[in-house]
Amino acid sequence: LFLWNTELRTAPALPAETLAVGCYHAMFYGCTALTTAPAQLPAKTLANDCYFQMFYGCTELTEAPTLSAKTLAESCCCQMFYGCTALTTAPALPANELAKSCYQGMFKNCTSLSTAPALPAETLAFGCYNEMFSGCTALSSVTMLATDVSAEAEFCLENWLNEAGINVQGHPTLTLYNQKVYNNIRNYIPKNWRIQYKPQ
Repeated sequence: LFLWNTELRTAPALPAETLAVGCYHAMFYGCTALTTAPAQLPAKTLANDCYFQMFYGCTELTEAPTLSAKTLAESCCCQMFYGCTALTTAPALPANELAKSCYQGMFKNCTSLSTAPALPAETLAFGCYNEMFSGCTALSSVTMLATDVSAEAEFCLENWLNEAGINVQGHPTLTLYNQKVYNNIRNYIPKNWRIQYKPQ
């Protein structure tokens, strides 16, 4: 709808609570002057591809909308904020169950993002966090609380922290559920990250 509109500064409200497949796909893609997103995306159940690349390349966007979704769908938030280089704060991600590629590349190359949203889901899905924070060079912490990471971690977590936190003074911190999880995914964690565990 607003693809490559380089004059748009403020996005309209998007009050829909029932979404259809691909409904907001690339809606603000390349809107390089966009500074204000809708305050909230109220839908609690998402459809396949619905937020795919929605704010891709919105380089002036500093604040993301509140995401209410608790039921995800395939590729629903894939690359949603890819390349939003001014984004400093990510929205909370309240969903406890993941879907195939749901958050893939969601914040890739968000170079101003300092803190990641907590990732509370206990079980991973195929491609769910693939490249999610790749290139987030200012990222200081991530909390990923999955207890079941047996579902082919190379697809779930491939490059998810690639070059993340490289501009942080000291060591960025990754909080995991326990040591067993770390042992299963250690090959997908950059060496500069400090590991801690959730209090049991």
